[in-house]
Amino acid sequence: MNIINSESKYLVIIDPKKVDLLFQNILTFYLKKDLKIINDIPDYKIADEIRAVLQGKVHGKAYTEISYQIYKGKKISISKVRLTDLKQQKGKSGGLRCIALVDDYTLRCIILHIYSKNIKEDITKKEENQ
Repeated sequence: MNIINSESKYLVIIDPKKVDLLFQNILTFYLKKDLKIINDIPDYKIADEIRAVLQGKVHGKAYTEISYQIYKGKKISISKVRLTDLKQQKGKSGGLRCIALVDDYTLRCIILHIYSKNIKEDITKKEENQ
């Protein structure tokens, strides 16, 4: 698992150990399990696609803020990102979903949960309230 920072201003963190350290036992998501399910898709491809969405290079419903707070004039949000599913050869509308903590103050995006749309339609109210 990696922390990926290419030519983008956002640092995308896709590392279950780091997520566990940061959030300990408060998450009901299991990123390690999620990544095993989509193991054919390299972390850097997921990170590149998320980075493109965060930089506004992707149009449409690819990015939805679930909730947010403002810190020193910058938004910190829990967001849902639509991703293409390279394994199933599906576009964003039928592909993967990613729940992430997007911090515009420190320019970090921490991936919390990745799931396939055909496995799970939406996050539950309990998951949203976390």
